[in-house]
Amino acid sequence: MNNIFVLYIGDDPVIAEYLRTYSDELGWKISVISAGEEVMDPLIPEPDVCLLDLNYSSQENYLINNLLERKEIKKILLADSADEDLYIRYRKYLPFGYLVRPLTEIHLRAQIESTIISFDVHQKAIQILRSWKEEEELHNSFFIKNNNKLLKVKQSDILVVIADGNYCVIITPQRRHAIKISLRRIKMKLSVLLFKQIHRNYIIQLGKVDSVDLSTNEVSIDGDLYPIGGSFRQRFLDHLDRI
Repeated sequence: MNNIFVLYIGDDPVIAEYLRTYSDELGWKISVISAGEEVMDPLIPEPDVCLLDLNYSSQENYLINNLLERKEIKKILLADSADEDLYIRYRKYLPFGYLVRPLTEIHLRAQIESTIISFDVHQKAIQILRSWKEEEELHNSFFIKNNNKLLKVKQSDILVVIADGNYCVIITPQRRHAIKISLRRIKMKLSVLLFKQIHRNYIIQLGKVDSVDLSTNEVSIDGDLYPIGGSFRQRFLDHLDRI
C-alpha cells in the first residue's frame, strides 16, 4: 500500500509482532535489529521512523545512543516504566515520541503515523492519509448474505434499519435486506456519526431525513414515515442541525 520504512532496535517480541502486522496489513517495510548489536548494517536505508527500545539491557547501548545523536532521524522511544528519571535523561535528545509499556498495537501505530504526518509533509504523509481513506472505505461497508451470494452494502446507502422479531430489515434506495441479527448488534457496526436510533425498533441515517413532524412524532425518509419513540425524541432532535 505504501513504502513507509520503520526500523526497530530492541528485543521485545510483542513489538516485533505488532510491526509484522503492519508489514502484512499496511505494506510497511520493517527492519528489526537486536539491541545487542553494536553497529547497523550500512545497507539499511534511513528509516522514516526509528523505534528505540530503552529497556534495562539497552540503556547504555552504543547503537541506540548513536542514533539518538542523529537529529535528522525521526525517533520514538519505548520505555519499560513511567520512570521520570529515565524520561528526563532522554528528553534532551528531543525524540518525536515517547511511549511507556504496556502499550497496544493501536497505540504504537498511532504514534508512528502521527510522527510521520507531523514531521514529513511530503510523500510519506500523503501515503498514510491515502491509506486511512482506503481503510475508512473498507470499514464503512459490510457484506450481507443473500442466498448463495454476499452482497456489499455501503453504510452511506442505508436509509433505515428496522427490527422485526429475530431479524432486521436494512432499507436502501435499491432494495430491502432481511438478515437474522439483533438491532443491538447491527447498531454496533454502524457509524455513530451517521446513524441515530429513534425508536426501540428503528435506526435511521440522519443525513437521509427529509422532514420531522413534531405533532405526530414521525420522520420522513425517501417518502416513508417512521415513528420517533418518546424516550428517543429529545436525543434525536438534539442531533439535528436546526436554525
